Amino acid sequence: IGATSIDLAIADFSRNTLVRYSEPALVREGPIKVLGRVCGVLEKLMLENGLNAERLLGIGMGIPGPVDFSLGMAVSPPIMPGWDCYLIIQTVQQWFPNANVVIDNDVNVMALGEIHQGEGKNVSNLIFVKVGTGIGSGIVCEGRIYRGASGCAGDIGHISVSKSGPLCHCGNTGCLEAVAGGPAIAKRSLIAAQAGRSPFLLEQYER
Repeated sequence: IGATSIDLAIADFSRNTLVRYSEPALVREGPIKVLGRVCGVLEKLMLENGLNAERLLGIGMGIPGPVDFSLGMAVSPPIMPGWDCYLIIQTVQQWFPNANVVIDNDVNVMALGEIHQGEGKNVSNLIFVKVGTGIGSGIVCEGRIYRGASGCAGDIGHISVSKSGPLCHCGNTGCLEAVAGGPAIAKRSLIAAQAGRSPFLLEQYER
């Protein structure tokens, strides 16, 4: 689950991807709507591909906010109103009771992917940085994800980098995400285009 989309994949235990699917979705719409859509789509994908939902044994989910991994809950996520301490695992298991469900911060999940199948193979220590709608990092220390005491260890997007910077949606001023995230870059690009400082950008926006 991302800030502006949901992305699903179904795999077997040989790590073969059987199905992939993506669609726009706003995490700000809350857990009931978003999780309902995720589980409904997953159920539909299973049915369309001749897969038995009762044989779905594991579900791993990444969300764009800090997670208490031991409890499987979001903890004060800045861009996820309504998700704080919401029972995500229990909600998903109502749809798929035979599945072991785990959740983590989305960038931690990406970092795990890198150390298992990507550039991080055979690397003990790395930092994976994601720049999209938001900015975050996954920290791998001695081959394990480092989450910190409250699951916020990699949440670099809400570190203030400019005291006079723009207001962030988390309520603070000058956060890295508000300065250098995707929407911030797009906004500055549009301003540059409209001010005539970039004919190329203006042409792109007028299409």
